[in-house]
Amino acid sequence: MPIITLLAVVYALFFLFVTILIVSSKEEEKRSKRKIISTLAIACVLAIFPTAVLALFLFAMLGSSVFIQHLFSLDVSFQQILTVTVCLFIYWYTVDSIIEKIVQHVMGPAMLHHVVVLLTRIFAFHTIGAITGLNQTSSLLIAAVVSLFLLLIELVFADKEQKLPS
Repeated sequence: MPIITLLAVVYALFFLFVTILIVSSKEEEKRSKRKIISTLAIACVLAIFPTAVLALFLFAMLGSSVFIQHLFSLDVSFQQILTVTVCLFIYWYTVDSIIEKIVQHVMGPAMLHHVVVLLTRIFAFHTIGAITGLNQTSSLLIAAVVSLFLLLIELVFADKEQKLPS
């Protein structure tokens, strides 16, 4: 249920953002009913794509958490994993981006930057797991694996960006 709620909120925010962009880009003062309906339809369609991408990342994080739970036979309910995953996802798209930019600015784009961000994520994810009620072992295992998973995703995307011609 928290995933559906989160995706609905993300979709609504993207929908409002795209609608505002489309409406503000038109300079006409008079808008007919047909133009408003078409604007809302376009905004609805355009909001689906970023929501789908975010849902893909959310389900990947959920899958890695469930995989770790089964692999190590952790005593964690699915509801706890779901809550932790949603909290990790929210952290990853808010605070983590700021921390990553600060570390990148201080350390530069070296490999050490990725290690520091990885350790910061493990600490933050472990803290989130502890706050949401996971025991220490489960929290640390889930934090480490999800952090490594996110690092691999970032390294793959960074490698693809470097291979693309300018």
